[in-house]
Amino acid sequence: MSPRMRLHYGSGVFEGMRCYQTVSGSAVFRLDAHLDRLYNSASVYGMEIPYQRIELAEAICEVVERNEFSSCYVRSALLLRQQHSWSPSSQMPG
Repeated sequence: MSPRMRLHYGSGVFEGMRCYQTVSGSAVFRLDAHLDRLYNSASVYGMEIPYQRIELAEAICEVVERNEFSSCYVRSALLLRQQHSWSPSSQMPG
């Protein structure tokens, strides 16, 4: 499956985050909680994220800063690299 098809057909996980303008500059609202959800979602799919949380947090903040956004929506997406056999029914209790 091509990366484009994986993106369109959902073979991966994502987390959407809002960034707001504050008196101290731009700030991503509840960044730690969003990253926790991203890592938890990846875990359900059996995906390993090859970055530490701090690396992703710094990268997200850098994207906002370099693009000079005062407020924005950031969507972090993780795509599976290979065919994956996960199915929702295999994760449901009894």
